[in-house]
Amino acid sequence: MLPLSDPSTAAIYYPLNAKAQETRLLVLEAGMDKQPVCCKVYVAPLLSDPKPQYETVSYVWGDARSRSTIVVNGSRKNVPANCERVLRRMRLASASHVLWIDAVCIDQENLLERDEQVSMMNQIYSGTHRNLVWLGEDDGYTEHALLSMALILKALRQNTDGYALLEAYLFNRNSRTRKRAQAPSHLGVDEEALVRFFDSEWFSRLWTVQEVALAPCSICFRGKHDLPFEDVLRVCGWIHYQSDFLPMLRNAKSRGRLIELLTWAGPNRAFTSHIDRPPALGHLLNSMTGFTCSDPRDHVYGILGLHERFIGAIPSSIAPDYQASVAEVFLRATRSAMYQDGSLGILSQISHRKGEDLIDFPSWVPQLNRKWDSERDPSRLRILCDASRGTLMQIYDSNVIDKQLVLNGKILLGIVRRTVAAPNEGSDAGRFVQFLESVEHVAREYSPDGVLTKLAMVLSPGHTSQHMGILPELQRVEHFLAFKRLINEEQTLPDYDRDPTLLLHGRLAADYYLAFVNACCHRCFFATDAGYIGIGPQVMEEGDRVAILYGYRFPVVIRKLASHSESYVLIGEAYVYGIMDGEVTESDEFAGWEHDVIRLR
Repeated sequence: MLPLSDPSTAAIYYPLNAKAQETRLLVLEAGMDKQPVCCKVYVAPLLSDPKPQYETVSYVWGDARSRSTIVVNGSRKNVPANCERVLRRMRLASASHVLWIDAVCIDQENLLERDEQVSMMNQIYSGTHRNLVWLGEDDGYTEHALLSMALILKALRQNTDGYALLEAYLFNRNSRTRKRAQAPSHLGVDEEALVRFFDSEWFSRLWTVQEVALAPCSICFRGKHDLPFEDVLRVCGWIHYQSDFLPMLRNAKSRGRLIELLTWAGPNRAFTSHIDRPPALGHLLNSMTGFTCSDPRDHVYGILGLHERFIGAIPSSIAPDYQASVAEVFLRATRSAMYQDGSLGILSQISHRKGEDLIDFPSWVPQLNRKWDSERDPSRLRILCDASRGTLMQIYDSNVIDKQLVLNGKILLGIVRRTVAAPNEGSDAGRFVQFLESVEHVAREYSPDGVLTKLAMVLSPGHTSQHMGILPELQRVEHFLAFKRLINEEQTLPDYDRDPTLLLHGRLAADYYLAFVNACCHRCFFATDAGYIGIGPQVMEEGDRVAILYGYRFPVVIRKLASHSESYVLIGEAYVYGIMDGEVTESDEFAGWEHDVIRLR
């Protein structure tokens, strides 16, 4: 029977000494079946010699309204229902063992203690003997998923000399890119079972990434089944490698998160393009936007263990502070990324959506908890360029919580015409025809010289061919004209998957089509008062300006604030033909333009 005493926080949560890196450990008492979960909690300094021996638990809290009761130090304690389930699953029948689990070992009502304990995640998870990953109850597909994983792991062992050559098998070491299989595996894996396995909520939770990345080893539990987490990572690598031939897994909502999990939690971060240097804070923040957490601030605080492990000591500006607002936490993280990375690269994450008030949140601060949405956000510009070549980032204000960002640059061009947003991949050929007609009309009116070349470049920045790599201008025009002919004469769009003849006869059009939809989704075509043309965010307006920010490789669109005559809001990055490779900072054409102090709010 449960004891009748009331919950007593004081009986469980004695004060901790943060300087001694004290935490609490939980002794989970032996028990069977439906017996109550009983445990004892005690204070343990992580710096003691010998160090405390314990196992950590990685799980998902689940619905905050779903609660259960356990017994801690003789008193009832209300905990998330999933916490009680995990402890019940990890409990041994005839012996106690020591765990660290956040819902019990941290006084969640004590904000100062939460701040201190969250700052210690690297030490807590690095110091564990083993990390226990709870993926949830068996959904009926687990056994089928594990059978498929066994087939995959067997093939990988055979093809990589017992995993010794796994990195070389899955990853191009020289170019730091992930390899793609040229033929299907014919292993006969159960895709539906694997999709269901990786759709477990655990794979979507942000905190879990650093928990498995920091722990020396992890083991996964799903219902009555268990398997090493390292095997799960190997399967993730194989899924990406074979994804062109696995349509269900290729389109699964978990796929992007599995790639990030492989990147950060893989052995020695071998499957990442940044293995030879510490990752940038901006890149780390950006890589976690696809994960979820109940408190938006944890999109910063939930990666601090990774920061400490892979980058260095946690800056005081982003140390956990659960009394700060979400906007303030994101602002501090953005400014810290700029200073720490020596770059404005984090601005590439800026995306303002239709209907949003640009004044509610600093326009230059990314909403770090918001996943990129292909239905609403502009496509990312993935091209090699340096519009501000030869300049260095210079931020004038140093107040870490100042909502204004003041920096050097040049305000160049006024936007005089813009079209509707470009059609996306799901649109029919007619919409592409209409869009190209409107684009050509604007381009011929404002920038008639060499218009075909300019259009071919603007509508497919970074265009690569599967067979020729990055395309020069003449071949880009050839691809552009082939695409135009196809949609005008045949009123159809190229599709590699459904029309095999297109691989032979429509390759140019198909290459251009893919480049177009990858670059122009939710972007507008525009022309400037100086005869330049480009593409920018769909929320841009006529009257906005194009600027170069020193130290940032893309031109940006900015808008003057009526209430602050010297201030602007940042609309987003743009591609502008003729100013992408340092022309503004190095050519004679712009030599007379003075430096501007640009104030972004």
